[in-house]
Amino acid sequence: MYSSLEIPSELLAQYQAELEGTSPHGSPLNAAAGTSVRRPHNSQLASNAIRKRTRTLSGKAKPYKQLDIRIPLDASFESVKVNLWEVARGLISHWSHLKDEDFQVKQYSGGLTNKLFKVTADVCGEQQVILIRVYGDKTGKMLDRESEIVVIQELHRQGMSARFYGTYANGCAYGHVEGRPLSVHDLWGDKEISDKIAMHVGRWHAVVQVPQLDQQPNLWRTINKWISIVPEDYSHLDAEQSAQLRALKIDIKQEAAFLESELMKINSPIYFCHSDLNPGNIILSPDGGSIMLIDHEYACYNYRGFDLGNHFCEYITFDIDLSKYPARATQLAFLRTYLRTYYHHYNNTTTHHNTTTGESESGGESEVEVSEEEVEVVYREANKYALASHLFWGVWGLAQSGQVSIEFDYFTYGYRRLAAYLHLRDTFLAL
Repeated sequence: MYSSLEIPSELLAQYQAELEGTSPHGSPLNAAAGTSVRRPHNSQLASNAIRKRTRTLSGKAKPYKQLDIRIPLDASFESVKVNLWEVARGLISHWSHLKDEDFQVKQYSGGLTNKLFKVTADVCGEQQVILIRVYGDKTGKMLDRESEIVVIQELHRQGMSARFYGTYANGCAYGHVEGRPLSVHDLWGDKEISDKIAMHVGRWHAVVQVPQLDQQPNLWRTINKWISIVPEDYSHLDAEQSAQLRALKIDIKQEAAFLESELMKINSPIYFCHSDLNPGNIILSPDGGSIMLIDHEYACYNYRGFDLGNHFCEYITFDIDLSKYPARATQLAFLRTYLRTYYHHYNNTTTHHNTTTGESESGGESEVEVSEEEVEVVYREANKYALASHLFWGVWGLAQSGQVSIEFDYFTYGYRRLAAYLHLRDTFLAL
C-alpha cells in the first residue's frame, strides 16, 4: 500500500515509456486501414448525441407507486424490518395479504450513499425477491433521484435492468438480479471476466439510449455542483481533516476548470454511460455466462473516456493502492475487446436483447477488426479521463463528509483520490 500515494517507480516508468512513442492522435479513427467496419468519427458521435436532444421527451418517469412511509436510517434492524414489510406490501399488489412471517430480510453491505435490503416473500410456496433501498441522509443534494428512476425504467424496457416498483418517502424498490457481485479480485486475476465486462460495456455504449434525459455530458456539471456543496473554508471538517486537506494545496475549482479544458482537446465521444463501473455494481450470472450492471445512481450521458478510465481506477480499491492500477497490457486487451464489441453492435442495430441476462444473443464480436492505432488512441483517452475519475470521486468524498450517516470514511477516501489526481496529473496528461 502506498500510503503517501507516490507513484511506484515501475508504474511511472511504464507511463514514461508511453511518451516516447508516436502519438496517433492526428489520425481519424474511421480511417484505420484494413477494416471494412463503418466507424463514426468521435466528432460525429458527439454531434449525433447533441442532435438527439430534439427527440428528448419531458424527462419525467412513467407513473409508479409512491408510498408515504419513511424508514429511519438509525433505527434498529428489527424496527427497519417492520417498515420494509410495509413498503413491500404497499408496492407489490399480490404481496398485500402476506403476513410478517412470510418475509425474510437480508441487509447488503457496501452501499456508500444508501442502505440496501433484500426482501424475500413466500408466495404460495414460491420465493419472490425485491430490493429495497433506503437513501442516505442529504444525498438528494448530490444525486438526481428522479432521473435515476427514468433510467431504471428505460433500461428495464431495453432488457438491461430489473423492474422498478416504486418509491416511498426516503427510498425505492426494484427487482433483484440473480448472481453474485464481482470483487476487485475478479478484476485483478480473471481475464475471462474482464472480457465479459469489456463486451458488456461495449454493447451498452453502442445500443443504450435514454431519450428522456438531457443528452449533453453530465461530468463537469456534476463536479461543479458538488464543489459548490463543499464549504470553501472546509468548515464541515474537523481541524485535523481541514489541515490535512490544506496541505495538499489544491484549489479544487481551479483544477476542475483546468482539467476540463485539457480533456476537451481529446474529443471523447458521448454515450449513455453507467459512470460507476466498480466491481460491486457488476453482477455475474449464476452460470457465469453473462453480466448485468446495477445501481444506476450516476448513469447519464457522459464521455466514453470517463466510463473506461473510471473502471480502470476501480482496480486500486478504496485504499487507493496505485500499484494495483491495471498494466498497459491489461488495459489494451480490455479496450481491444471493448472496441470490437462496440463496433459489432453499432453496425447491427437489430441486435436482440436477452431480457433475463442483459447480454446480446447475436455474437460475432470476434469478426470485427480494430487497428492497434485505434486501441492506442482509446488507451490514452481512458487514462487521461482517469484523472477526471479521481477528481470526481475526490470532490464526492469531501461533499459527503460529515453529511451522510452511513458508516464510511468519506473524507479519507476523497482526500486520497485528490492526492492521486495530483500525483498522476502531469504524467497522464502527457500521454
